[in-house]
Amino acid sequence: MNDPNGYSFADGAYGGVKIVREHMDKMWNDLISPVLIRSDFKDRDTFIKGLFLRAFGWMKTLEKLDHVSNSQAILAGFRSLLEITVDLLFLHRDKTNLTGWKMYCWGQSEKLKGAEQLIQFYESRGLPLSQEHEPTEAFYKQEKLIIEDMRDNLWPNIKRKHPDRWSGKRLREDIREIDKYFEDELRSEIRA
Repeated sequence: MNDPNGYSFADGAYGGVKIVREHMDKMWNDLISPVLIRSDFKDRDTFIKGLFLRAFGWMKTLEKLDHVSNSQAILAGFRSLLEITVDLLFLHRDKTNLTGWKMYCWGQSEKLKGAEQLIQFYESRGLPLSQEHEPTEAFYKQEKLIIEDMRDNLWPNIKRKHPDRWSGKRLREDIREIDKYFEDELRSEIRA
């Protein structure tokens, strides 16, 4: 590569982003948005739509980052897109609602973690919780034991703590699992 500043690579990547964003726009309008969420698969279907919209939002953002000087933001976008892709593949693989349910539970667990941190912040300073945070405190009091029991059931190896990912594993481990599951499909894509 004779381009010491990486401008050719950046221009090519930018062109690819535009193509993918346009394709995703068509997919959303023609395939994904019109699909109704099924009651038996509510969590799975909701997360498929939500993750697709997050990816679509990232593609729209990346399309605006059209200069090599935006590399930090571009890399953050690529990292998020990698995680979204892995999660979508887990949802695709699981034809039940279980993965979607686990993602939903992880979100509730994350909400509890945020509530705990907020309450601890005020308590550590000897301050009363402000009125605007009363709903957070009510959620904490009502849901704490339920969510901790859920954590024990879904992620028993981390003892009542909030896991970094809904799977209870590191992203790297999830990527390896997805690679193994979709190995044949990935190989045929690369050969094509």
